[in-house]
Amino acid sequence: MSFAKTALGSFAAGAALMYFTDPSKGKRRRAVVRDRVSASFRGAARELDKAKRDLQNRSQGLASAVRHFGGNDEPANDSVIEERVRSAMGRVVRHPHGIQVSVDQGRVMLEGSVADQYLGELLHRVQSVSGVRDVINRLNTRGRQRTGAVR
Repeated sequence: MSFAKTALGSFAAGAALMYFTDPSKGKRRRAVVRDRVSASFRGAARELDKAKRDLQNRSQGLASAVRHFGGNDEPANDSVIEERVRSAMGRVVRHPHGIQVSVDQGRVMLEGSVADQYLGELLHRVQSVSGVRDVINRLNTRGRQRTGAVR
């Protein structure tokens, strides 16, 4: 059994050596293998970099959550709340720039126009923003707009 394994291994090594040292195609074959190996290393390095950035972002988020949970009783100023509201609006509606936001001591006033399909979710998201005490809805709603061919 040991002789068979040795013979088979020797045959495979000889075939690989012939394959890569062939005078007519060996140079190209070696280049293909070299390129594939280096691409694999680059891909692994890229995945490790993504994992590192993900871990950094998750740890930063966890630290922020711990700081927030620790009881930062200092209320946010109105400009910070306004930016938080604008960020939340951008996740709900297609055209958040069509809505004016004003904040006075944690009371948020929304004015402008929004599609009626987004109104409920928009108001819920704005109310859940940290620092918002009250939401005053002065939004005009418009019906659902069709896109594409009319039937």
